[in-house]
Amino acid sequence: MSKKRVSRRPLIRLASDDAVHELMQLCDVASERFLPWLRGPVVLGPSFRASGLLPADADLIAGGSLLELKVMVGTKSQATGLRREFLKKEYFYQVLAYALFDTMDEYSITELGIYSARYGNLHTWPLSEVLYRSAGRPVDLASERLAIWKLLGGRTRNGH
Repeated sequence: MSKKRVSRRPLIRLASDDAVHELMQLCDVASERFLPWLRGPVVLGPSFRASGLLPADADLIAGGSLLELKVMVGTKSQATGLRREFLKKEYFYQVLAYALFDTMDEYSITELGIYSARYGNLHTWPLSEVLYRSAGRPVDLASERLAIWKLLGGRTRNGH
């Protein structure tokens, strides 16, 4: 069975002029405020060993930074009528969960981040600090990854 290649031109014609303009603005902001920050190696859509037990894949990993990309519309200020960026705690938990799903430390994740595309803001935190603040104590990352693996029904190397 052959794969049919789809041209972007007919697809882009389906979008409204406003939607195309918005996408172009997002690209411009990312080119200026996000792409220069990325360092290699870059892995798009990485999945993890634990993803075989509970499907999950991140947006990207760049140079040890696990990044989630969000294109959300912020809350509107009653005073000014302007929208402002708002990061939900669920986004934070999402990137932390992905880091824990990297049970074999395949990607050598050292930092977590969220890129807020509409606002051009990249927020990053050292993984060790996130773990410490989340638990309120020092955390052994390897032990926590193993606990997640077992919780999801994974078997350890020795079959337990």
